[in-house]
Amino acid sequence: MTVHLLGILLVASLIVNSAEALMCFSCNLDTSNVACNQHGPETCSASSDTCMTTESTIGDSYFISKQCAMASVCAAMTAGNIAGKYLHSSCCSSNLCNVNSAPPRSVRAASLLLLLPVGIGLLNVIGCSGVATHL
Repeated sequence: MTVHLLGILLVASLIVNSAEALMCFSCNLDTSNVACNQHGPETCSASSDTCMTTESTIGDSYFISKQCAMASVCAAMTAGNIAGKYLHSSCCSSNLCNVNSAPPRSVRAASLLLLLPVGIGLLNVIGCSGVATHL
């Protein structure tokens, strides 16, 4: 009876531990997000608490890699542009959260600049002229 109880507890422990492990999409130097995701997800080790996506552009060539990582390692990866080589990393911490690739920061910044005139127009429409008035 005791042996069966220990066996049941061991199996239950394994099920609980595997349910808590983070799952991330994983690939290495694929040329598109779709191709990368076709490799499927991997179950991260206990020390990996983050899904990391790294995108790089070298000349006209684009590469994407995805993997399990420690949050501190992912946070240390920064975007950069050195001698025509661009690198961008993003981090997330829920199951399969790295399914999409993030646009490089330069693309996001350019998109925000394109929206600036729209934002200014909206402020004018709602009556914000930038001049403080006192009641």
